[in-house]
Amino acid sequence: MLLKVVSKIPFAVMTGFAFLLFGITFMYWNFKPDVNFLLTKQDLVDHPIWRPAFYVHIFGGMLALALGPLNFIKYIRHKNLNLHRVIGKTYIAAILFIAAPTGLYMAFYANGGILSSIGFILMSILWFYTTYMAVNTIRKKQVGDHVKWMVRSYAMTLLLLHYAYGFRFCR
Repeated sequence: MLLKVVSKIPFAVMTGFAFLLFGITFMYWNFKPDVNFLLTKQDLVDHPIWRPAFYVHIFGGMLALALGPLNFIKYIRHKNLNLHRVIGKTYIAAILFIAAPTGLYMAFYANGGILSSIGFILMSILWFYTTYMAVNTIRKKQVGDHVKWMVRSYAMTLLLLHYAYGFRFCR
């Protein structure tokens, strides 16, 4: 019994951090240009492409962040495979078509100069790649590999949101 409870701790911690990052990111949905991170981007908040890309990016990231833990719940995977697939496809679309491409665009405007930009460019590419590989492996019915790639993809989701939005709260 104790071992079963202890084995749930990593999932609970991951989900807790996901909700924390979701809450931190949610503050940007007031669409005001003077909220935390946007204060460092005052030269871009009126840019006709950058600011919409920012909101599209955080929408995709928040969607992926919220949906990710649901697909790690064994009950959903085993008892309601169709729900698992819908959640998974939505998660995949949120990253491949929304968050990763806009994140790549925004990486060119990263605070901290060229090294920060290179770091975020690489992270966006890895986020896209790990998520794409999750799709690719499940299409080939390689369930074990699919699970590994989804873990990597969700780790990138947490890592990206932590560095992009959450880290500045830890300083």
